[in-house]
Amino acid sequence: MKAHSMGTLFVLAAFLGTTVQAQTQPDYEALLKTSVARFDAVDMEQWAFIQTTDDGKKIRVESYDPRREETQRWQLVSIDAKAPGSKALKRYAKRKKKDREAAAKARAKRETGDNDGQAVAFNLKDMITPGSLVAETTVGHLVTLQFKPRLKNMGDDATKALAGTLVLDMATGALQKMTVFNTDELSPAFSVSIDRLNMDFEFAEVDGSLLPRVMRVNMHGKFAFFKTIQQTSTQRWSDYAFVGAVTAAASGTPQAPNTPQ
Repeated sequence: MKAHSMGTLFVLAAFLGTTVQAQTQPDYEALLKTSVARFDAVDMEQWAFIQTTDDGKKIRVESYDPRREETQRWQLVSIDAKAPGSKALKRYAKRKKKDREAAAKARAKRETGDNDGQAVAFNLKDMITPGSLVAETTVGHLVTLQFKPRLKNMGDDATKALAGTLVLDMATGALQKMTVFNTDELSPAFSVSIDRLNMDFEFAEVDGSLLPRVMRVNMHGKFAFFKTIQQTSTQRWSDYAFVGAVTAAASGTPQAPNTPQ
């Protein structure tokens, strides 16, 4: 009886220990949901910043400041570390005009509930399948988790060939990094095949807000079965300064709220 009782106690202790451990397991889904909500809530029109784009051919540096007049909010600072010439500035102004027109159309579609148009705001929540998190490794206060990505513009079949990892800072609850990559060839559209897709995102905490810091895209594939698709680009954001909502009186133009650039 005594040996039986001791064995029962050991089993009970092991069970209780397992139960306590399960109860104290961090709720990664809740932490990620809060962090993603912080990122998606950011209105980039309320921030001034520097944007650096490296497309593999040129390195372009731009500045954005919502306090400037609408047509001057984006300014081209340099191309390959040199001041842009008059032709480059004209091309830039023309491209930014098209960007403003596309953004205006996207705003109109969001306001009417129609999001089928182009230039819809980037949204982290739409990229992560709820309930798909699996803890992978923990180093100090950083935990790496696997997740199932979803990219709406690629369709369900193509999305099945994607996987993802992300890094959460358990000390702050902030999302630090996220990577989406393909595990098999995918076809997001007719006659398009992608054999390599890798997207890396890094985030920064600034004045209590979670903001984009780096986005890298590396993609290779075929279009129309023989034309090569090759895209390698890196965008960086730096020198953030929160300026708040800019009124129509301050900017000289009507203000359109909640529209990331």
